[in-house]
This record gives sequence, C-alpha cells and structure tokens, in this order.
Amino acid sequence: MDISRSASTSTSASSSSSTLTARPCAVPRNLLPCALSSSTPRKEEAEEQQETHPTTSTPSSSSTSSSVSSSVSISPSGSTPNTTQPPPGGSRGARATPAKSVAPVVPISEETRAVLLRHTGKEYLTSTDLPAELDLSRCEGLVDVSALGGVRVLSLSHCEAVVDVSALGRVDELDLSFCDNLRNVSALGRVRKLSLFRCDSLVDVSALGQVEELDLSYCHGVRDVSALGGVRKLTLNHCRFVEDVSALGQVEELCLEWCTGVRDVSALGKVRKLNLSWCVGVADVSALGQVEELYLIRCDCVMDVSALGGVRKLCLVHCACVSDVSALGRVQELNLAYCRAVVDVSALGGVRKLCLTGCTGVRDVSALAGVQELTLTGCSGLERPAKKSTHCTVC
Repeated sequence: MDISRSASTSTSASSSSSTLTARPCAVPRNLLPCALSSSTPRKEEAEEQQETHPTTSTPSSSSTSSSVSSSVSISPSGSTPNTTQPPPGGSRGARATPAKSVAPVVPISEETRAVLLRHTGKEYLTSTDLPAELDLSRCEGLVDVSALGGVRVLSLSHCEAVVDVSALGRVDELDLSFCDNLRNVSALGRVRKLSLFRCDSLVDVSALGQVEELDLSYCHGVRDVSALGGVRKLTLNHCRFVEDVSALGQVEELCLEWCTGVRDVSALGKVRKLNLSWCVGVADVSALGQVEELYLIRCDCVMDVSALGGVRKLCLVHCACVSDVSALGRVQELNLAYCRAVVDVSALGGVRKLCLTGCTGVRDVSALAGVQELTLTGCSGLERPAKKSTHCTVC
C-alpha cells in the first residue's frame, strides 16, 4: 500500500511538474494555487504580469481578476488575447519624467582653483562644486572664468584680468563692473541682470537687447544703443557719446544722467521712470507728460514745463530757467528746490508733497494750506507762511 501511494504521489508530482515547466518562466509560489486551478490563457497572462512586476503584498483572487481584466483584451472572435506590456523596468501606467537640463561638468583650472582657495578658503575641483552665489570681486589673479557659468549670482567686479566671458551666458545676475579690458559681451544676451559699469573698453552692446536690467554707466566707448529697446531697466549714466535714444521708448526705467550728447527725447513719452538729470542739451520736454516719474535736475535749457501736469513725481531741482509752474497743480510729488526764478506758487495747492527749498523768489505761500508735506527751507523772501499744512518745514 505504501509503495503504491508513493508511486501515485510521484506520478501526480511529475504531472504537476510537467504542467509547470510547460511555461518558459517559473510561477511564483504565492500564485501557484491560482496557476494550478486554472489553465485559461487570461490567468496565465496575469501570472506573467505579476511575475514580471511583483507587488509587495500577496494579491487576492479578486485583485488578480481585476488586474487581468485591465491588462488583457479579448478579440471578438475569441482568439489569443492581446496583452498590453508595461514599459521595461517600471510599473504600468507610470508617466515618464522629462529630462532636466543639466549644467555640464567643467573642470576648474589649477590657477582658478588657487584663486578660489585664496579668496573663499575652500577648494573646488569642478563647476558642479561651486555655490549658487559667488563673490570674487577684486581677484587680481583671476583670468580663466570658463568654469563659472553655472553660478547663479556672480560678482567679478574689479577683476581687470578677465577678458573672455563667453562661458557666463547662463549666469542669472552678473557683475562685471570695472573690468576695464572687457571688449566682447556677445555671449551675455541671456543674463537677467548685468552690470558693465565702467567697462571703458566696451563698444558693441548690440547683443544685450534681451537683458532685463542693464547698467552701462561710464562706458565711454558705447555710442550705439539702438538694440537695447527690449531692456526693462537701462542705466546709461555718463555715456557722453550716446546721442540717439529714439529706440528706447519701450524701456520701463531709463536713466540718462549726464548724457550730455542727448538732445531729442520726444520718443521717450512712454517710459515709466525717466531720469534726464544733467542732460544739459535737453530743452523740449513737451512729449513727456505721461511719464510717471521724471527727473530733470540741472536741466538748464528747460524752460517750458506746462506739458508735465500729468507726471506723478516730478523733480526740477536747480532748473534755473523754469519760472512758470502754474500747470503743475496735479503733480503728486513736486520738487522745485533752488528754482530761484519761480515766484508764483498759488496754483500748487493740490500737490501732496512739495519742496520749495532755496526758492528765494517765493513770497506768498498762503495758497498751499492743502499741501500735506511742504518744505520751505531757505525761502528767505517768504512773507506769508502756509497755514493748516499737515507738515511744514520752515528754516
């Protein structure tokens, strides 16, 4: 009896073994009962799916059935089922993550490593080791900056030996002020905030039209700024050879202090904040009535300001030829300091903040009682001070 039972068991095991080895891949033990209980194609396919992508928990018969129904489609004729294979190496239905732009790994030259160690006290071997913000101002021995392109905020101010900045086009904020030998900035068009203050050798800035904030102050070699109309905030202080600014009408904030060659500003009426201080060649400001903030300090040729009544903040300090201010009653902040030709201020009662410092020609300010902040310092000819003013300074 024992021998027959053993033989029977062996035969059964042999049969089961042949059933299992009929498939090229072994069935996991936790799915063995399911595999032996049914030989339908759908369950075998489900077992292959689970064998290829096992889960951490043992699936129940209901979840197995659900998995099969979602992954197997039966053709109307009842032929062999079509299975939707998941992407290799991942779970079914997973979305592919888009590849991120990775900055290239650039080895730092031995000379630059020595400068970094001396200036920061740390040793960096490759570009990926560098911090997001790096101040290397006044590094006299710094020449090679090819590995610094991945730094987000970088200051190379007063690094006079730096000449090649072609690798710095990906920097977000870049300070190259006082880099006197810098000539080629054509690779810096995508820098968001760029300072080229006192880069005396710089001439061509035509590639910088998309820079958001650009400072070219004291760049005496710059003459042509026609390509800079797309800059949001542009500073051209002391660029004395710049004459034509007609292309800069779309700049939001434009500073032209001491641009003595500028005369025609008729195209700048849409600039939001405009500084023409010490632009001694400017005389006609009739097109600037819609400018939000306007600074005309020491513009000695300006006489007629009747078109500027719509300006919100107006500075006419030391405008020696301005005498009639009757059209400026709607200006919110008005600075007439040292406008000694101004005598009648009776129309300025609606101004919110008014400075008449050094206006020795003003005698009567009785109409200025409604001014919230009134400064009368140095008004030596004053006879009748303002009454009921919220804040009045008289010295």
